[in-house]
Amino acid sequence: VTTTIIFSTTTGQIQFYTFQSTYTTLQFAMIYYLRILHVQQRTLKGPNPAISTLIRRALGFALFAVSIWLIDLRACEFVNGLTQKSVLRWNLQLHAWWHVFSACALYHATMLVIYYHFDVRTNLGYFAEKAGTTGSQHQQQQRQEQQQHQQPYVAHWMGFVPVIRLRHSKQV
Repeated sequence: VTTTIIFSTTTGQIQFYTFQSTYTTLQFAMIYYLRILHVQQRTLKGPNPAISTLIRRALGFALFAVSIWLIDLRACEFVNGLTQKSVLRWNLQLHAWWHVFSACALYHATMLVIYYHFDVRTNLGYFAEKAGTTGSQHQQQQRQEQQQHQQPYVAHWMGFVPVIRLRHSKQV
């Protein structure tokens, strides 16, 4: 709320640095908490190559996006294709690409959160409705046992875009 007020009521350097510091702080907080969650889950269940790939892609897209943004911010007049100083004849629209690759990084991070959401809830046995809401105690127990066998996994739509699906394993 404070950042929104400062950002919407100021201009110039104060607005720029308020936005940048808030965005950077939120990015580092997201990376920190996802890292904690990942380390906890990896310790409990062992390494998962699909999740490691998801993390590497999220970080790769984020680093690429930041690189593009920094080039656009610091060298815009040399790469925008609009000024006499520009070494290019066309505008690469780097700021637009920054948004595209930031969105890709955020999507991958969101898939990681969704995976861990289902993984933790499934393993704790309350994937379904809370106990005591509907049905007898025996029915609730059966439903929980069935849903404990719905393990999340990473699939790829069109061979590249990660999605989280639930694998229905047989009860042993």
